[in-house]
Amino acid sequence: MRRTAIILITLLFVFLTAQESESKFKPNIGLNSVAGKIGMLYVVDGYGINPGFGLWADFGKLSENLGLDGGIEYWFGSKEEASQTTKLSNLAIYLTVRLDFPIEKYTPFLGVGLGVDMYSKVPEFGAEEKRTTLEPHIDMGTRYPIHQKMDIEGRIKANFSDWTAYALYVSAIFKLGETGTAE
Repeated sequence: MRRTAIILITLLFVFLTAQESESKFKPNIGLNSVAGKIGMLYVVDGYGINPGFGLWADFGKLSENLGLDGGIEYWFGSKEEASQTTKLSNLAIYLTVRLDFPIEKYTPFLGVGLGVDMYSKVPEFGAEEKRTTLEPHIDMGTRYPIHQKMDIEGRIKANFSDWTAYALYVSAIFKLGETGTAE
């Protein structure tokens, strides 16, 4: 099932971006914007709603509506079970290819990407468990300009390996360069 979803989303991206191949657009790759993000991550497995935060960067445009971004995010939580507390945390480094749908002032987007997630699970009584995994993910959201050099963004992100956990982030995006060319 997971492979089928990955294949379908990849085909959708190929189809939508193939329509732009005759455009006169030239890729604009580089560090265009940076952001701080805060949010919450919901984990169904008894951990509930947990705080998360991170740093984000816009690496430019691959085509008119296809962008590249990435970042680092961290979240942590704990749960009580069998009279002990178990702590869970995750540090993720990821890249996302984003399909933008500019509509007047808003820019909704749909993205897929790949990240390295480093999980740590620490039971109150017992040994710490650590694992590092390569995690494909999907995300969606929208950007809204509030100033020539600043946007705000709302984003929902979920890893393909675990649909029972998803993150909701809000970011303040600071555009770099003279005119804030990241759109």
